[in-house]
Amino acid sequence: MSSTYINGYVKDQPLRNMEMDQIYREFIKFNQAMGRKALNHNSIKVIGSKKSIQGMWHENLWSQYPKHLLEKKSE
Repeated sequence: MSSTYINGYVKDQPLRNMEMDQIYREFIKFNQAMGRKALNHNSIKVIGSKKSIQGMWHENLWSQYPKHLLEKKSE
C-alpha cells in the first residue's frame, strides 16, 4: 500500500501475509496519519505568564472533595 499526503510525503507499507483485519487496521492508521514523522516533545517546556483559569496544581489536588459537598445545607 502506498499513500501520498498533501504535503508530498509518501509512505509505503507492504500488506503481504496479513489477515483482513490487520489490513483494515493499516488502512485506518494511514487514513488518520498526518503525513509526517512524529514530533519530538523532549524540548523546552513552555511556561506562560498568564495564570490558568482552572487554578494552580498542588500535591493534594485529587484528594480534596468539592466544596459544595462539604458545606452544610439548611433545610
